Amino acid sequence: MAKEEFLGSLFDAHTKDLNDVYPNQGDVIVCPICLLIFPRTAIKERILTDGHVWPQYFRKKSVAAKNMRVLLCCECNHKAGSRSDKQMQLSEQIRDGEANGEWFGNRKVQLIRKPGEKPINLNVKISGDMKNFRITGRINKNKQWIDGSPDDQMRFHEIIEKGERVSILIHPHKNLDSEKVPAGWITSAYLMAFYTLGYRYILDSSLNTVRDYINAYINGGDSKKIPLPKEEIFTIREYKSAFYLNPEINFIIPWAEKKLVYLQINFFRYEVRLPFRYVSLVLDALFREEKQRISQILAQFSEEEDKFLTMPINCTKIDPHECFFDLLLGKSVAL
Repeated sequence: MAKEEFLGSLFDAHTKDLNDVYPNQGDVIVCPICLLIFPRTAIKERILTDGHVWPQYFRKKSVAAKNMRVLLCCECNHKAGSRSDKQMQLSEQIRDGEANGEWFGNRKVQLIRKPGEKPINLNVKISGDMKNFRITGRINKNKQWIDGSPDDQMRFHEIIEKGERVSILIHPHKNLDSEKVPAGWITSAYLMAFYTLGYRYILDSSLNTVRDYINAYINGGDSKKIPLPKEEIFTIREYKSAFYLNPEINFIIPWAEKKLVYLQINFFRYEVRLPFRYVSLVLDALFREEKQRISQILAQFSEEEDKFLTMPINCTKIDPHECFFDLLLGKSVAL
């Protein structure tokens, strides 16, 4: 399928969904990040493009992630890709490289001979682990360092010839800004929620806080001044042991009455929670229908209030349809 034809198919799905939520909107779509309205002509004008829900590095590892695409305005797509997506990928590339014994990218390494002496600075590739590693640098045809000073090279050879013991300081990857990594995960989780549940979910005002957070980052905000979300229903967590090979999205219903429901997106080592405003009567009806089937589970949860029910969501609004989650989100039913 040609690129323009594919974008047209995405536009068809989005505009059908939008008009189902807000009738008589016409042949338009709304960018889920900036919420600006765009007509179909924006495709030919190259104002709209297909935004990948997950960055390239993750799409290579998951067919499910590779197939998740939505329409975004080119400006939002570029900003998200160049800022939060870039850091999200770099963080994972560094993690995988260290796990495989081949550290990603060049690193600044300092050899410290004794306190008070100027360190020997290296710009090298590293392989191995922290106990046994190898450094590799670039040299020219005259065997001179390309990425270091002649003085550093001379002092380096001195310690090799003398077999001196030195302290070694390995610096983090120079391009990694770990403060921006959560913004990448939250942006992708938000776009997955749009891919899955469409406009009825993503345009609800309960997502305003999420959009504000995303836009603050992709529009150039200082990552150190933008607080990491730590609300019960809007937060991000990194697991120490759990790992999800493919992205998953679930509707979470805590058993404790005082806790709120939320969406939970899991992929790799991360969990992102997003707010979910629902129609309580619809959820109550679900429990009545399922009472017999889950009675034993409910009895167990009544004793352990920190438990929750998980409802996987396996649909996508890219394939137009109506499902239970439309009703849960407030779609009216003709009697």
